[in-house]
Amino acid sequence: MALSPEQINKIDNKLYNIDDIEKEVDESIKEYHGWYPWEEALIDREYPVEVRNKVAKRYIKAGWKYVYHHTSSENDERPGLTLFRFSNDIISHCENDKYHKVVAEGE
Repeated sequence: MALSPEQINKIDNKLYNIDDIEKEVDESIKEYHGWYPWEEALIDREYPVEVRNKVAKRYIKAGWKYVYHHTSSENDERPGLTLFRFSNDIISHCENDKYHKVVAEGE
């Protein structure tokens, strides 16, 4: 029997606790605050794009207009890291195919 989307979501929820990932992102944002004109989080693990999109949607819901993300392997670098960038303005250099983007409604 083929797995349904709902069953896949249950698997993801067991493998990746979004609340824990959000806490990790929050801590990293605090660590990198003030370094860039946007907020940034660098996580010492690669997460699948579906999981990153779920995390990004939480930050959109919290008030950010643009959330960009990619893993180091997607950026042709040594695998193992996930990068998030949060902004209320478009980050022009993130508008390329190496970044995934989640945008607030109406933007």
